[in-house]
Amino acid sequence: MKRNLFLITLLCPGFLFGSIELSISAENVVGTADLGTTFSQFVKKIQYDRINKTEDDWKIYKDGKVIMYIHDKGNGDLIVRSINILSPSIITTNGLHVGMSVDEFLKKCPNAKLEMSDMTGAEYFSPDELQTYTRDGTYDSISHLYVESNDKKLLGTGNFSDYPTANYRKNGSIRFISIYRWGGD
Repeated sequence: MKRNLFLITLLCPGFLFGSIELSISAENVVGTADLGTTFSQFVKKIQYDRINKTEDDWKIYKDGKVIMYIHDKGNGDLIVRSINILSPSIITTNGLHVGMSVDEFLKKCPNAKLEMSDMTGAEYFSPDELQTYTRDGTYDSISHLYVESNDKKLLGTGNFSDYPTANYRKNGSIRFISIYRWGGD
């Protein structure tokens, strides 16, 4: 059974998981795009000007700027496995977007813990209400909201093994949103 992800549910855990609802605010266009669909099905449902295929991903452009990257498994299956949203013009139906402040985000997810990647040192939020699960309770899709402070310093303690919790600084914003399938299909 194909599992999809609702971007709309990133902040509303009561919704049934299924598709990503994207609103391109400049055009006020709403479309849906699904993880696990083919590349051609995915791009039919979004607004874009051009697409560049690289060795690792597809760069999707709107108004001359990269608005998102999408990836497959890298074996040529052309099934969308992950999405990295870079543009503030892509807004979920509940208002989640790149560029929103940490304070704005915390109004929607007040108990969010700040985490740090032990591989890259990047700081991100990944609250449970932003994740999707299979019927057996394992992860289906993972959502990370990567953040950056206004002064380019760490928001948290910088300790990889003991992730910062509610004591992090909040003078930052969402830099990009990454959503990917957990495991393989």
